[in-house]
Amino acid sequence: MPTASERSATEAERWRGLSHRWSPERVPDIYADLPPAEHAVVGRYDPADDLRRRTADWGFTLRRPHLDELARFAAELADAEGRAWAEDVPDLAMQAYDTGRQLVGDRIAHWAVPWLDAVSHGYPDVTAVRDRDTILDLGDEMRIAPALTGSEGLAVPGEDAFGPIETQEPLPRHLCSLWTGQVLLGIDPAISKDLPRELDPTRLAEPASREALSTRYETAAQRWRSSAGAHPGSAALWLDLGKRADRTARTLRHGDES
Repeated sequence: MPTASERSATEAERWRGLSHRWSPERVPDIYADLPPAEHAVVGRYDPADDLRRRTADWGFTLRRPHLDELARFAAELADAEGRAWAEDVPDLAMQAYDTGRQLVGDRIAHWAVPWLDAVSHGYPDVTAVRDRDTILDLGDEMRIAPALTGSEGLAVPGEDAFGPIETQEPLPRHLCSLWTGQVLLGIDPAISKDLPRELDPTRLAEPASREALSTRYETAAQRWRSSAGAHPGSAALWLDLGKRADRTARTLRHGDES
C-alpha cells in the first residue's frame, strides 16, 4: 500500500498531466466559444475573487481561471501535502489536503466534468474521456459531494448543489448554461441546428427542434444518474444535474413561458 506521501505524488502527477493537455495552445479552436472555465460554462457566477483568495493563501499565482490552471494549482497542493507528510508535519499536510478537496468540490468537478463530457463527443482522441474520468475518480477518493440520506441543511430552499433551481431568463439564453442539466457545444455539424449557439426564439418555436433537444436532455439525465451510481464520492452533484436535465427536457417538450 502506498504511503500518504506517495499517494500525494501520484495525485500531483495526474493533475499535472491534465493541466498540460488542456492548456490554451492545445485546446482546439472549435471550443473557443465556450472555454474550459467555470464562469463560461455556468454563466451565473464568476469565481475570480474566491480563486484569488484560495491561491493567495498558498502563494500561488493563477494566470487564468481555466481548467489547466486549476489543475496546476491542485497539483501544487498535492505536492505540498506530500512534502508535509514526508517531513512529518501532519497539520500542514491536512491543510493542503483540505484545500485541494475543497478546490475540486467547489471550483472544478461540478463544471469541468460536464464540459469534458460534452467535449468527448467531438475531441479527436480519448483525452476528454480520460480526464473526465480522472476528475470523477479523484472526486471519489476525496468524497467531494457524496449523496446523503435526507436533504436537511444540504441546500437552502429553492436551490440545489449548483444554485437556484428556477430561472427567469429566456429559454435560449438559459440553454447556454450548465444549469439546464448539461453542457451543449456546437461541435457536431449533424446536430448543430439543435444546439444553443445556433438557437434563437424563432427556432425554438419549431416543435421538431424542441423535441430533438428535449431528447438530448432526457439522455443526459440518464447519463448523470448512471454517473451518480458509478461515482458515489460526487453523486450528489450528478443527481442534481440529472434533475435539472429532466426539468429542461419537460420545459422543451411542453412549452416555456419566457
